[in-house]
Amino acid sequence: MQLVPLREDGAPDIDKLNSECAADYLTDLRNPRWVAKPTVAYLWARTVKCKNCRAVVPLLKTRWLCKKDRKRVLLRMEPNDERTGVAFGVQKDVPVQGGNAAQRREHDKRIGQGTMSRAGARCPCCPTIVTTEDIRLEGQAGKVSVIPMAVVVDGLSGQEYRLPTELEANLADQEDGNLHAVYDQIPLGLPGKTIPEGASRVGGGSLFTVYTYGFTAWGQLFRPRQLLSLGTIVHHSRDARDAMNVEDYPDSWTEAVCAALSVGLDKLADRSSAFCRWDAGYTKVSSTFARFALPIRWDFCEANPLSDTTENYGSCVSWVVEVIQHAMRASCQPADARAICTSAIKGPCDGDFDLCITDPPYYDAIPYSDLMDFLYVWLRRSLHGLTPEIDRVFCGELSPKWDHEHNDGKLIDDASRYDGDNRKSKAAYEEGMARAFFQCHHVLRQSGRLVVVFAHKNPEAWESLVSAIIRAGFVVDGSWPIQTEMSNRSRAHSSAALASSVWLVCKKRPETARPGWDNRMARSRRERATMADRLDDVTAYYLLHRHDFGLAHVPAGGCILYAVSCGLSDSELADAWDILSRTGGREEDDAETGGRGDAEIADEGEDTEEEEGSGSKVKLKTWAQRNRKSMGYEAPGGRPVPLIDRLHRLMHLWRVGDAAKVDEYLDNYGLRRHELFRRLLQSLIELSPAGSDERATLESISNHIGAKGAKPRETRRLPGIATDAESEDQ
Repeated sequence: MQLVPLREDGAPDIDKLNSECAADYLTDLRNPRWVAKPTVAYLWARTVKCKNCRAVVPLLKTRWLCKKDRKRVLLRMEPNDERTGVAFGVQKDVPVQGGNAAQRREHDKRIGQGTMSRAGARCPCCPTIVTTEDIRLEGQAGKVSVIPMAVVVDGLSGQEYRLPTELEANLADQEDGNLHAVYDQIPLGLPGKTIPEGASRVGGGSLFTVYTYGFTAWGQLFRPRQLLSLGTIVHHSRDARDAMNVEDYPDSWTEAVCAALSVGLDKLADRSSAFCRWDAGYTKVSSTFARFALPIRWDFCEANPLSDTTENYGSCVSWVVEVIQHAMRASCQPADARAICTSAIKGPCDGDFDLCITDPPYYDAIPYSDLMDFLYVWLRRSLHGLTPEIDRVFCGELSPKWDHEHNDGKLIDDASRYDGDNRKSKAAYEEGMARAFFQCHHVLRQSGRLVVVFAHKNPEAWESLVSAIIRAGFVVDGSWPIQTEMSNRSRAHSSAALASSVWLVCKKRPETARPGWDNRMARSRRERATMADRLDDVTAYYLLHRHDFGLAHVPAGGCILYAVSCGLSDSELADAWDILSRTGGREEDDAETGGRGDAEIADEGEDTEEEEGSGSKVKLKTWAQRNRKSMGYEAPGGRPVPLIDRLHRLMHLWRVGDAAKVDEYLDNYGLRRHELFRRLLQSLIELSPAGSDERATLESISNHIGAKGAKPRETRRLPGIATDAESEDQ
């Protein structure tokens, strides 16, 4: 923040202050001479018309502007006098209410709730719900607009929040006239290429949802003012090249400086789109790509690229400088290594390598080349004409995709490449992975090792990977799940995201080896066959998890691997079977509630429900927490009821104290003679802590079954024919 300069007598030196402004700027009295509180960001919301009252409905996920311990600011919203839309206000110093963390969280969620939900948008002027499909159709028709909500400014005591002025609202959309003048000076002009529509993944959903709401070109992801600022920076970055050439700088210097400026521009573009979010917790601008996806964002943030605070152009260039400095320190003692940018199937023709390490594409999880286009279009404009080599690399209008003619390119399982044919897409992915692994097999020594880093929650992804490894002539020699992901990353919030990657160590399979199990392995497997081989999948998973992790909070990664090995998914176990509860990554500390998040904690007993967390950690539910009415009687989707559900239902019946119902349940489902059930019962007794209520209940049930014995089979006889005993009595 710049202070007004003073003359020797202490009077403000306005002439010196105005000397920094151009004459045409000073002649327009609407332009301020100085800004006491510089703008940090503008907060916007997309809008649609209500299909009932035709009022303008702002699409808001939350109304929190700042949510810190000592600073809480909320955006007020109420219908205007004409009920044609809403009027905004800023409420400062929002009080904290609630006796514990869970109650405070529920209160904050209630008062900060926006208009958007899974059902759609709730009109604030009438009770109508504008469905998501309605919003999608409005977007495709170009009828989704925007409205300014608030302005973040840099005050003397930190960031402050105010309503936008009428001038600010009007000027935001008046930059179209200058856009063409700026981009006429830039090679290739405005970014107008089409955004890929994408296809639904095997796990469901598409990573590109902006296309379905009418954002079909890369240039549409930015507000006019954002495009103007990015174009201006591109223009002056290219001017830096000409200035260095005039000063006779070496070509290598010019190339390095221009490349660094282009990377800084890309970082600014990531933080200057109409899909950035204002983080009310950290009070900063969150980037466009919080994860490897481009989803629709209803309320967004427009950062000031010339500010001195969050996500400005200067900070973006500073990040690039820090990376360069780090790389220069690392290159002081360079290793004998080469970086070759080429296809994985076009590597060295022959070699004598000891190790190949690869982190291959994760099946259908990330559309690498599609996401690359967001940055590619800006790199192409800022680097155009720098060197012939760079022009060859950026010769395409968009980044390289899949080449059907040469069967090569960015390898992912994307059905949109094959007109929606999932089978062809999967076959192409497996074929491409196998070809890459064949190349690794070719360049490795006989004693060499291939290390594959992979992670996915879908069993089909692992099936494709293992199939490719076997086809290439490798056999897995070892594997380690290594926790490689940050627990506080955006992808881990409110989802069961993987926390670990699996590192597979593979060796060459002997040429004389036959596919399948060898005799020793088969014999060993038969000798080590356990009860889990014949149990249902859910019960087998329960025993595996209980044996290795107990009832403690554990990272989701290992549990996901166990679930996949049992033919299940973690979401299935949590939602359909009610086996797991997600407990990690909550916004606030739940120490006061002992990890439980109910708004009203009335019972401190064992059967208190766990609050669902983000899923970065999971916990096996106790038998007392599994209290669905259908448990033990019927299973989701008409599937067979797992034995663990039978046992937990029996424990609930035993806890009530009605021995008749216990016997009835045992007899109706044939559990007295069920050998696996008796072994499951004994296993859980051994796994339960000594002296616990669970162990006492299980031992009581076991003793009850042993004392009563198996129910005798009833002897059927035809009417009128007496049994031997009855004949003797007669």
